[in-house]
Formats: sequence, C-alpha cells, structure tokens
Amino acid sequence: MRTIVLDIFRKLEYNNFEANMSFVKGVKMSKRFPVDVILQHNTDGTIIPIRLRFTNNDGERVDYTIRGYKDLSGQETRTMPDGVYVTSSDLVYQCKLIVNNLQRMIYLHRDPSGRSWFMTVCS
Repeated sequence: MRTIVLDIFRKLEYNNFEANMSFVKGVKMSKRFPVDVILQHNTDGTIIPIRLRFTNNDGERVDYTIRGYKDLSGQETRTMPDGVYVTSSDLVYQCKLIVNNLQRMIYLHRDPSGRSWFMTVCS
C-alpha cells in the first residue's frame, strides 16, 4: 500500500513539475530549447539580450521581450543550476520574461559553436 501511495505522489509531483515547466500553452520545455534571439551589441563590447522567439508544439511562432537580465558570462568553468556545463568563454544570461501576466525566469545560452542559442527554465 505504501508503495502505491508513493508512486501516486511521485506521478502527481512530476505532473506538477511538468505544468510549471510549460509556461506557454502547448510548449513542453526541454532541457535545451532552441530559440532565435535579438541582441544589442554596444560599443563597449557588452551584449544585451532584447527578445527571443521560438516555435511551440502547435507550430506557432511566439516571441517575448526580455524584461530584465543578469549577465553570467565570463565566470569560472562550472555546471549551471539548469545542468548545463559552461566555461568562461560561454555567453550565459539569466533573463526575466512576462508570460500570461506571470514572471518567468530562464537561462539563455549561446551554443559553444557560436551559431545558435538555447534556453532552459530556471528551477
């Protein structure tokens, strides 16, 4: 009986986790979710993320304005809280989005090749 109750609890906990990770209707967030990014490159060399866009599971393109960010680039080699291993040369930002009138935090990573970007959801 105890095993059945624990299994049910784990399923409920997992479903709640999945619901929290899916912040856009129809989109199940994966570990690394590819995104298009609009960036501002300043004369002093700083890079500021402005907007991001991706395709949801319905095939619909959705875009969001980044409402705040923290540049986490240039720090020591480490594993980020989202599980992504980064080095001091990787570009990494923690960004705030407003989705359906709720604040959501994501990590925005540039792929090590430098050709693409992906996001992960902050825990």
